[in-house]
Amino acid sequence: MNQFATALSTFLIGTALIACGDSPPPPPPNTPITNDQAVPSLALPVYDVHEWGLIDVYPDQVEIGTGPGRPEPAAPAPRRKPVLYFHADDSVRINSVQVNLQGQVAEHWPATRGQNNTILWSDLTLSNGACPLAPFPSAGGAECAASPDGYCELAELQNYTTNDGSCISANGLNYDHLFYRSHRGNYRSLIRVAPNGTVQNIGLPEGRAVYLIHRDVGGTVAQAPAAGASIPLVTSGPLGAVREAISRDIRMLGLTNDEAAAFERAWYNEFFGVRNSGLPARETAPANGPARFALYFVPQNDLDNVSGLSFHPPARTVSRVIAVRIAIP
Repeated sequence: MNQFATALSTFLIGTALIACGDSPPPPPPNTPITNDQAVPSLALPVYDVHEWGLIDVYPDQVEIGTGPGRPEPAAPAPRRKPVLYFHADDSVRINSVQVNLQGQVAEHWPATRGQNNTILWSDLTLSNGACPLAPFPSAGGAECAASPDGYCELAELQNYTTNDGSCISANGLNYDHLFYRSHRGNYRSLIRVAPNGTVQNIGLPEGRAVYLIHRDVGGTVAQAPAAGASIPLVTSGPLGAVREAISRDIRMLGLTNDEAAAFERAWYNEFFGVRNSGLPARETAPANGPARFALYFVPQNDLDNVSGLSFHPPARTVSRVIAVRIAIP
């Protein structure tokens, strides 16, 4: 048989085999998976967490708070009490939210396991839509009576509800946010107010905003100098400009408009005084806390020195807006 006949015979045999239904040979090993062959993925729940709070630094003590403070005592009791809001794309189940405190547990809401310096919330569900809230604790209730230092932040939590977050469900009840407070904690401030009337940068990133405020008098928005350097303590500018700068910055740091408004309700009377707070008359109250102070927002790399947060499954993003207020004698 000549070469042409041999080639023709091979071609006809191969054609007949395909016509009879034989499949082509499998692809070689390590062939990339095509879209039609893609393996289904196990997607994690998608949700975001936003937090705000404030750390008060006195000459020898630290006090960290969410809402309007009590009048400054002779020996202020340290406390940590930020608020956590959640934003889910859809219904989400969270196995656990854990807070590791720099101090000891004083209060938290809703009630759950809290021991020494750890708070653990378990089996939470996030949803969007109608959210009839569980009753908030009252100043005369059992929850406030159990406060270890005689101060009850729980009674103020209803002032910090929002309309744009997800509903948090636990044990058949609904909540707008989670809350925690500790006492007997420590925090190393990143700036120092010197007796000579200057503000020294200890560890704040250069260029970070530092707000210098004298309630009912004036204020200035300064920038942190290089590490170790100082800036003059000037509080002669208009308070309205400082207030607008803080309102802008807390939104840029990750708070929604509703959450930022809750922060403003909590602190602007104390920061600026009733006349300069920018709040409606129904939301004003007597101002407590230091009248002269320096304030900054904790940078990302220092947040674990305030408190550690962990979520399971993990959140998509966590925005923490924690202010530090350093009292000026």
